[in-house]
Amino acid sequence: MFRPFPGSGELGHDFSRVGVFAGDRARFGAQDQTQSGGLGKETTENVPPESKMTPTTTLDPGTETSGSGTPVIDSVELITSSAGAVGGFKEKEDLCDASLNKPGPFTDPSWNGAIANVHQIHFHVSQGWAGNLRALRMVNRTATGRGQSFPESKNDGPPPHEYQFTKDKMVIADAPGWCRTLKEDDFPITYTGDFGLYAYDPLNNKILASVAYHVEISKAHFSDPSPVNTVTVTDKKIGSGVKSPVPPKK
Repeated sequence: MFRPFPGSGELGHDFSRVGVFAGDRARFGAQDQTQSGGLGKETTENVPPESKMTPTTTLDPGTETSGSGTPVIDSVELITSSAGAVGGFKEKEDLCDASLNKPGPFTDPSWNGAIANVHQIHFHVSQGWAGNLRALRMVNRTATGRGQSFPESKNDGPPPHEYQFTKDKMVIADAPGWCRTLKEDDFPITYTGDFGLYAYDPLNNKILASVAYHVEISKAHFSDPSPVNTVTVTDKKIGSGVKSPVPPKK
């Protein structure tokens, strides 16, 4: 069943039709999330049921004033450096050996040629407990390498190891890019991805805040000293959903 989000244009999806945590289907290609040794059952079995959610953009009118415990999000922030970053993530979650505790452009010019954009997104809670929140992330991307193209449009989790909670924040970290051992003939490589990240109340599937952002990566050769590696916010909303980068299936 297709259910559009009220007042959100083309944001609606039947999330049950979108593949969850599509693993590394090929031996060579880009990745949209950290992959702690792969995405097997042990990694995904405790994932919140985002794929079955059919959220709306209409908040409970009593949310902001009631004592029901429903979290209220008052800000969303993209963190791209160690300043303001939240710790607690495992130091090495993927083949890049990049740390989610240390946001910023990551590149390996000498060991395996890997490149990824490490970032955190902070949903700040002004009321209620941040641990009651869950997140849904959608991605539409195109990557190129070894003369091939790797398009993907899907539900991207996030998996449990990309979550951290503080007393007033839900933090979602990620490191999309090329986290694998690369060879000189794999280059040039690129990654262009549009993401939509939605914080929601799992009790009623209502979106409380959202952010859209764009990741751009380009590396000309194995030891490229100045690759392109950026992430920028393109839209964010409190109390509703940004337009999804993944077109709804008809």
